Amino acid sequence: MFTLPPELEAFQTRIRTFAREKIAPQAAQIDRTAEYPKAIHHLLAGEGFMRMVSNPEPGPTRFLARAILIEEVAYASAAVSMIPMVNELGCTPVQLFGTQDQKAHVLEGVANGTMFASYGLTEPQAGSDVAALQCRAEKAGEDWIINGEKSWICNVRQPGVCVVFARTGVQGARDALTAFLVPTDARGFEITGAEPTLGLRGSPTFNFQLNGVRVSSAQILGRPGDGFRVAMMTLNHTRPAVAAQALGIARAAYDAARHHACTRKTFGQLLIEHQAVGFMLADMHMRIRAARHLVYEANLLLGEKTGGDPVASSTAKCFASDTAMQVAVDAVQIFGGDGYSTNHPVERFFRDAKVTQIYEGTNQIQRMVIARRLATAEPG
Repeated sequence: MFTLPPELEAFQTRIRTFAREKIAPQAAQIDRTAEYPKAIHHLLAGEGFMRMVSNPEPGPTRFLARAILIEEVAYASAAVSMIPMVNELGCTPVQLFGTQDQKAHVLEGVANGTMFASYGLTEPQAGSDVAALQCRAEKAGEDWIINGEKSWICNVRQPGVCVVFARTGVQGARDALTAFLVPTDARGFEITGAEPTLGLRGSPTFNFQLNGVRVSSAQILGRPGDGFRVAMMTLNHTRPAVAAQALGIARAAYDAARHHACTRKTFGQLLIEHQAVGFMLADMHMRIRAARHLVYEANLLLGEKTGGDPVASSTAKCFASDTAMQVAVDAVQIFGGDGYSTNHPVERFFRDAKVTQIYEGTNQIQRMVIARRLATAEPG
């Protein structure tokens, strides 16, 4: 069993209690209405939890604390766990590459819940292939004019900033992208539609257009041409957070299935006493224990050095999200017909789990990252 330091054990108890008392009772309603849970967002900020992802205190265990926060919130509601996750995704480029003025403007606002941060990388024709981005920024005196389209972006309907990646050089070159901090209320920043999603319905996802959006050079993160590095370093930091979310979903699905199997009888026996079901639960248990070690390790490594270990991050994200999907599928099976009904939460766990295999780099991309490192790694 992975043993947490005493201060993190105390924090885990605190966030677990908060999530199960304040979030879990509303999870089904949030899923049904597909509305952003603003009241819970304010509660998270009021308890200081948003500061942990926007402007955390330095220390070797800060990312492990972040993982525990997201895991426990995701256990209660995967959609609500997107509140800290998406804001962290938008804040991480500012933490890593921002000026003091940029950090002061964004990070404290996200911490206290008055500002939302988002991450504008994906486009209709460019997701995993970052080098294929079409959104373009042209120099205009001391300013830049941005034109293009972004898709699958959360938080952009809220007041705040979006880290927009735009082409400022020749397509295909790694120094051809630049990251800009763009206010979501900027002139020419237009929401063009919402994506009706399979899961995470309380975290609305939007497409938007940038039609001649003017920004100053002071709104660049890093330097012109740093965009690819900004994007990749950000994802190295946030993939272990997705792994933590997946772990929370897997645990919720497993606990629901185990409780059902320990209380439901068929053919005169509890479900868990049937070998077919007992073995399914044993496999769930093993996968979750293995995933927990990978998730916690990847987050600890992030605290030890900037960027952490990319292989550990990709391994944790890939394994934990595959685990969440398999555990959720098996949980639905154990519930039988009830698992197919929206009267039981396992169908929501099934829907929520799927996207963890897709976003912040599909699991096929994670395997590519791992395989490339294996090609040059020392034996042993």
